[in-house]
Amino acid sequence: MLRTNLTPRAIQLSLAALFAALLADLLEFWVDPASSGDGAKVVAAATEQHGRMVLAAILLLASAAFIVPAVFGLVGLLARRGRTLGRIAMVLALMGALGHAALAALYLLWSSMPAAGSNAALVAAIDRANDAGSMAVLAPLIIAFPVSLVLFFAAMVRGGVAPRWVLAPALAAPVCAIVGHSTVAALVLLLVAACALAASVLRGHRPERRTADSPPVPA
Repeated sequence: MLRTNLTPRAIQLSLAALFAALLADLLEFWVDPASSGDGAKVVAAATEQHGRMVLAAILLLASAAFIVPAVFGLVGLLARRGRTLGRIAMVLALMGALGHAALAALYLLWSSMPAAGSNAALVAAIDRANDAGSMAVLAPLIIAFPVSLVLFFAAMVRGGVAPRWVLAPALAAPVCAIVGHSTVAALVLLLVAACALAASVLRGHRPERRTADSPPVPA
């Protein structure tokens, strides 16, 4: 069941934010010259492809900025069913945004490090930092981003906002990422789910056309 107190404009903006978050994440994966926390790869990427590393950081920040309004806005469509899953997705989306923002900050820091000393010393420093126990707090924040999307789509299906088959690509996405080691395939599946959700939502909130010269209905 859908709530009707959300304006079409708010719904459209939330859907746009959802696509922006997914596309920013997909572009970041393609642009990222390191795709790893290995010190040698990070220093090589920062030295040889500095611009791409900065762009990857910007795209991470964009995904963090868009995921929260997307999930928070569209969960507002749920009247009763799916609200619990939706609220969990909202919390995880906020955590995921923090994780992507922290990762972006690391990328910006790493991109400026090659000018600060020898490559061997930088590699050792990055590896020591990545192996530090305190860095483990970032792991659940980064993992929360994709998990929030899976639970979000599950909530939309549970609430009747999206068709049931949307669960298939939403659940297949983490399988592709973990088992198949294909982040691109996972994000494409989530984009498919987002397209189906958008089609369903926009169809359900399409304003009725008024005919100016329609004859009066007889009493």
